[in-house]
Amino acid sequence: MRGIWHFNQFTPQDMGQADTWLRRSIQTDPAFAQAHMMLARLLSTRIWWGWSQNIDQDLTDGYLAAAHAATLDERDPYCQYALFLFSILTRRHHQALAQAQRSIDLSSNFSLGYFALGWIRIYIGHFPEAIDPILRCQRLNPNDPQSGAHLAIVGLAYYHQGDYEAALRYAERGPRSRRHPL
Repeated sequence: MRGIWHFNQFTPQDMGQADTWLRRSIQTDPAFAQAHMMLARLLSTRIWWGWSQNIDQDLTDGYLAAAHAATLDERDPYCQYALFLFSILTRRHHQALAQAQRSIDLSSNFSLGYFALGWIRIYIGHFPEAIDPILRCQRLNPNDPQSGAHLAIVGLAYYHQGDYEAALRYAERGPRSRRHPL
């Protein structure tokens, strides 16, 4: 729980604290899938936000943590989401699409699954189909600490469709909705 709390503070320093607590949790109970899943999420966040000190190591450790979490609990949508994160980071787009869909199939109210589905659709060029899942993510979890990033992705989908006014609207809304300092 301390690791998750630090993760949600969303600062480089707190990510370091979260890493310590999550690895400690894994040492205490190596079969605890959620600790592996959160470690994978943390490592992907460090990579995406430019906070990684060693991207290659974080990619390797994160993928292993996500794959292990999904093996330990194949019915947990968060574990599928963690594996999605490393599939998209390593450009395994079809695998990422399948994992996003699998997370939703496991729980139709899993907000991050919808975010993942929209995000990967942008990566594979399906811009119009990307918007609804991400907006559904926002409706399911309007207080997500990373909702600003979600809205920015909606703006990106509109941008790629040539709707620059909508893209700008979402791009401006994103930073205002952030609850974490950058």
